[in-house]
Amino acid sequence: TNICDKLVATESDTGSWKDNALLLGAFINFANEDHSGNPATDGAWVAELMSDYVFGGWGITTMYEKSGRTPSSFSCDFPLTNANVVSQWSANDYGVVAWTAHGSYDAAWRKYWGWDDGDKVPESNEMVWDTLFATADVPSLDDAHPSIVYSATCENGHPQ
Repeated sequence: TNICDKLVATESDTGSWKDNALLLGAFINFANEDHSGNPATDGAWVAELMSDYVFGGWGITTMYEKSGRTPSSFSCDFPLTNANVVSQWSANDYGVVAWTAHGSYDAAWRKYWGWDDGDKVPESNEMVWDTLFATADVPSLDDAHPSIVYSATCENGHPQ
């Protein structure tokens, strides 16, 4: 009953907060990572496409990877860190929160190329992994204004 009541209340709310989106883009892989020859996959690219084609006219806040040897080339409102995600999401109401990142059953993860052994190739042992958002962060969010979350990550809907 509580869940149904909350769904009805949220769907009945016509507040402008529903037209705000928080878009988060982490790197999935880096150019030539582990000598693969593959191009980089920057989640910021997806967020930028969503800004242009899905959320036109919305209030948009963006966070992209700005740490490491090859930060995102896209400009954003805040660097992508767990502290920034939690502080912005808990201080503002977003109708939609969407991210591209790595995932596990209890967190979404960002990774960045932290250092190089001298060969100028990003390798697995040179990556730094950090939490983007975790289930432990959920209590900090505004329960009266629940976001629709689109997580382009593995395992975040565990058990899928």
